[in-house]
Amino acid sequence: MILALIGAGTSFAAAPAGGPSPIELGVYKDWTAYSYDSGPKKICYMMSRPKKSDPKIEKRGQAHIMVTHRPAAKALNEVSIAAGAPYKKDSKVTATIEKTKFELFTKDDKAWSEKEDAKLVEAFRKGEEVDVRLQTERGAITDHYSLNGFGAAHAAINKACNVR
Repeated sequence: MILALIGAGTSFAAAPAGGPSPIELGVYKDWTAYSYDSGPKKICYMMSRPKKSDPKIEKRGQAHIMVTHRPAAKALNEVSIAAGAPYKKDSKVTATIEKTKFELFTKDDKAWSEKEDAKLVEAFRKGEEVDVRLQTERGAITDHYSLNGFGAAHAAINKACNVR
């Protein structure tokens, strides 16, 4: 199960050499939706980058939140958060939408929810911003993400992967 989650957190923005490239389904304010492949293992995902990070850390990679559908694996609404740097070992990530907090576990530079993906997605749909508190090997960071366009991007990946 965890390996499936870890695989889902991989960014598909860069396809393997010679493999299919992701197709951009659209940009919906602060979120972009994609589909990857067209066969039975089609994957649909959406992502956003932080609008602001406190503090800024030098030489940090691209942080992002991603929501992924992998219908063939019966995996829908998988939420992953990339730090753009390795997380501190055994640290947790806290995602706060309005006053609701969610805790995610970490491995390397990605974080996942254990069983609250559906609740996270519902909170994303209703919220305006998500604040992500995380601990990298180089220090604590709070990333601020806009949820503007989340609903439209989510509708686009649902349609592309035939998710109801």
